[in-house]
Formats: sequence, structure tokens, C-alpha cells
Amino acid sequence: MDPNYIPTSEYGRAMQTLRAGKNVFWWLIVLSVLVQVAAFALVRWGGVLDSAQSRVQYGAATTRLAPATAQADAPSDAVVATTGAQQVEVTVVESRGAIWEFWLEWALATTKFLAFVSALILTALVGGHVPMSLVGRLGGAADFVRAIMWALVLLALLTPWQQVLQASVVRGALYNLGELQSHTRLIRPQWRVIEPSLWQQIICYTRFLAYPIIAGLVALVVQGRLRAGYRSMVLPVDGRPA
Repeated sequence: MDPNYIPTSEYGRAMQTLRAGKNVFWWLIVLSVLVQVAAFALVRWGGVLDSAQSRVQYGAATTRLAPATAQADAPSDAVVATTGAQQVEVTVVESRGAIWEFWLEWALATTKFLAFVSALILTALVGGHVPMSLVGRLGGAADFVRAIMWALVLLALLTPWQQVLQASVVRGALYNLGELQSHTRLIRPQWRVIEPSLWQQIICYTRFLAYPIIAGLVALVVQGRLRAGYRSMVLPVDGRPA
């Protein structure tokens, strides 16, 4: 027997390992994109950060008005009592906003990093399908090559270009909380300082809603190409789809 001979079943088991790893990182990418889209919906339509934004605006307004009100008369006891009750209510609302702000900041930063790293690993795993199918003569190499091309597109979309190329206008599909807040001021009525133009609103919705969704659709195309490759294999891994 040829000492360099490797049974076909060994290639099949190796392909099964590649597929299992691919599924793990593919799902991490999909979940990361879903978290980012959900965060935009919570901030834009759910208003979970309205109290935090109001606190910032109120602090700035108080700073500007303090010199003009320094000579005002002292308030009466009734006014003080009413103001105190209102302050307690405002404090509770602000604390909720601070909690949302903390978790969204953590979740968006984590998912952006996780999606980028997962895309790198996914591209490497998808790339491993081609030599495995060719050397093992398993079939499906053409679909695997197509999957590599789409995986590279996905990697380009999920790369945080705003950090890599800081002087560029190029952006990755995912974002941090600070970037989301700065643009939400243009489209959320409670945050507006000036009325935004239609073009500004289009850019904002494209950046924070359409762009991540496009990345998610590209991830679905990658999975679809790989499924087609598995179905074309002469030796199915285990008879089940990807």
C-alpha cells in the first residue's frame, strides 16, 4: 500500500470539522449583527437613552444660564418641595437611562470586535474547504471558491475601518455607542438641535440600519454557497445540510 495514501473518509472527517467550526463563527457574526440592529432600534424608536441625552442637554443649559440667574430671589418652601419631588422622579429616570447606556456601550463594542474576529476566522475556515475538496476529490470546489469570495466581502464589511483609517470617511458595518449617539441627534425628535435635511436622515438610516443588514445578507450568501458545495460533494460528510 502506498505510504502516502490517505483514506477518503479522513478527508470527510476533516471537512466535517471545518464545517462545524464555520457554523460557530458564522452564528457569532449573525448574532452580532442582530444585536447592533436591535441597539439602533432601541435608541431610535425605543428612546432608551432619552433621559441620558436630556441630562447632557440640561447640564449644558444650566451652565449657560447660571450667570444670568445668580441674582434671582430664593424660592419659596412650596416651590422647593415641588422641585424636590420632581428631582427624585428625574433621578429615577436618569438612572434607567444610565443603565441602558452602560449595557449598550458594552454590547456594541463587544459585538463589533467579536464580528470582526469571527469574520477573520470564518474566512480562513472557508478557505480551507477548497484544498480539502480538491485533494480529497470530494467535489463542490467551485461553490467553495464562490463562498471564499463572499467571505472576503463580508470581512471587508465588518472591518472597523473607522479605527484602521481614522482620517478616512470609510466605515465598517458595525459601530460603537458614541458613533450611534452622535448621529441619532439628527433623526430622533427628542434629541434634535436643528431640523435635519432629508439627505442627512438617509445617510443616518443607511449607516446604522441598512449597512448592518447588508452585512447580514452577505453572511447568508456565504452560508448558501457553502451549502451548495456540501450538496455537490461526492462523499457527503454526514448526509445533513450545513
